[in-house]
Amino acid sequence: MQFLLYKKDYAETENYLNIFAQMIRKTLHYSEKTFMQIKEEIEYLSLYLNMEKLRLKDQFDYTITRSKNTDENWMIPSLLIQPFVENAIKHGVSGLKDRKGNIRITFDYTDSLLCITIEDNGVGMEKRPESAKANSFGVKLSQKRIETFRQLFETDITLELNNLSEKDGKQGTQIKLYMPPYENQNTSLHH
Repeated sequence: MQFLLYKKDYAETENYLNIFAQMIRKTLHYSEKTFMQIKEEIEYLSLYLNMEKLRLKDQFDYTITRSKNTDENWMIPSLLIQPFVENAIKHGVSGLKDRKGNIRITFDYTDSLLCITIEDNGVGMEKRPESAKANSFGVKLSQKRIETFRQLFETDITLELNNLSEKDGKQGTQIKLYMPPYENQNTSLHH
């Protein structure tokens, strides 16, 4: 914001402030809920990614897709995915010099499990500084939340971290979350 104001780009500053205000309101709203609908999660992630694209001056593109066999009204734990997306931006694509960053988020349903994938074309986990690997605050917090959901709701949420290899024609990091979809949860439950 400071940079935009310094450049006297008031229209862009106003746009960024508008997106930021929406993000804060939605974060406060969803932080009080235990579950949120997939369509709400997609809307929230889109807002967050648009804000980050503005901040990073379009250093990356993103796509969010939901397969046809995934019901947008299914419930998932609220605010569970955003820390992984933040890591994909911060540690994966924000420092790329040789190519534009790309983040793909997919919601798919197979074998009675919902699979949420967050994939970036960044440097990958192997090339990150040691402090940015598994010690990420967002990842640790998400792992604790996953464990809490396992205990409170007797459900199995599995987290898978994959380093994409150039030999497979890809580069970057892939996060997969597997969980059963929830159809009718009381979304006003507090943590």
